Formats: sequence, structure tokens, C-alpha cells
Amino acid sequence: MDQPREDERESRVESESEYVTVPQLAKKIHLSPKTVYNWIRFGDIGEEDGIFDVHGRMLIHWPTFHKRQFKPLRRPNGALRVN
Repeated sequence: MDQPREDERESRVESESEYVTVPQLAKKIHLSPKTVYNWIRFGDIGEEDGIFDVHGRMLIHWPTFHKRQFKPLRRPNGALRVN
């Protein structure tokens, strides 16, 4: 039986993880990482939205972010939208 390639294993782990990086979040919500970093910088999103600074690396708890930011028929700060 063939072993999965390293990049396939990493991809599977990333997709199964509840925590995502800013670039991964940006990809999920179809925006640039710079936009997400600006939201964090200006306080539009923060710890209550699942944003954490872990040893200088920003991580986002996806279930918390999704629950707090995605409401039916409403776009928080006029920016986010679920497809």
C-alpha cells in the first residue's frame, strides 16, 4: 500500500485542524491576508472572534470565527460573506 505524500499529509492535517493561520483564513473567506491582518490591527476582529497570538504567530479558531462572524443575511463590518 502506498504511503501518502508529505504534502498530502500536511494538507489533510490543515483541513482537519480547527485552527487556521491568517493566510488559510483569508483563502477560506476569499480575501487577501493583508485584509485580515488589517482587521486584526484595527480591532475589527479579535480574541472574542477566535484570534490568538501564539509565540508571535496569529492563529484563528475557525469554529469560533465562523460562529461569531457569519450570521444569516448579515455581513459584519460590511465585509465578510459566506458562499
